[in-house]
Amino acid sequence: SRRALMASERATGPQRIAEAIEAYLRHRPQAADTLSGIARWWIGGDLQNPPREDLEEALHDLCRRGVLRVETQVSGDVIYRSGGIDGSKVEGES
Repeated sequence: SRRALMASERATGPQRIAEAIEAYLRHRPQAADTLSGIARWWIGGDLQNPPREDLEEALHDLCRRGVLRVETQVSGDVIYRSGGIDGSKVEGES
């Protein structure tokens, strides 16, 4: 809708990044990746490879809301994945 488009245009960088990640997860609920992988593959268009602090803020918000969860691998790599095993925590999914 026009109202949603206007709200999206006013959204901050981290908010827009979070929206893009949620959209990605709606189509790929089993996705999991590192911070750099998310920046490169999950976020498209003019948001691809965003400033690190904006991406970290978006990921923190998504984790806080249960949309994403964080796993630390034995190697020390940090992996982000959908908050629900089946992707059910992704907001806006029908």
